[in-house]
Amino acid sequence: MLLDMINYLNYSARMTNFDKEDLREKLIRRQRGLPRHRVEANSKMISQRIRNWQVWEDANCVHIYVTGKRNEVDTLPIIKDSLSFGKRVFVPQLGLKGRTPLRSVSVGRNSMTVMEIFSLEELVDEYWGIPQPIFEATKKETNWNEIDLTVVPGLAFDQSGNRIGYGSGYYDRFLPELPSESVGLCFSENFFDILPRGAHDAHVEYVITESILHNVVS
Repeated sequence: MLLDMINYLNYSARMTNFDKEDLREKLIRRQRGLPRHRVEANSKMISQRIRNWQVWEDANCVHIYVTGKRNEVDTLPIIKDSLSFGKRVFVPQLGLKGRTPLRSVSVGRNSMTVMEIFSLEELVDEYWGIPQPIFEATKKETNWNEIDLTVVPGLAFDQSGNRIGYGSGYYDRFLPELPSESVGLCFSENFFDILPRGAHDAHVEYVITESILHNVVS
């Protein structure tokens, strides 16, 4: 059954008239149905791959999304490891447009900025069910040019670094603003040969699953 779904999605992604939203919905339903023990085990393997990755080791400042979607790759161990290794860690801070004076990207009435955190205990607020730090007026403006590596969320990625996100569009606006390298995390069944891509969709340079580390440019 799972193999049939994978083959169907691979075939569908190649269709030029395939509805990207339809594909997104199918991927969301499949992700929600994953066994929790498998999500946890594969997330640990992905975290281990990142710890052994030279690009991560060399990065002094990383932006990492915080897991909030059901059965999404768990990034909390990656955030914890980054902090313990002395890296500066920035995470998304979501809210209504105009809520923060910090540099941000906007989609409709909402916006996303980034904030530096120094412990997991700072992730005490939530927006759309995604943990985040509370905005404080005293928070220092983050220089986005200091970010060396950006860990990007997504439902699926392909061999060219294209992604199917959750539909908000924040990272399609955020990634082009950064000089950093970027990596997408997903489980192996969501890593495809090719996915549909819109004119304004941003791509990543690397994709990591529990079984591979894929360099898009190699």
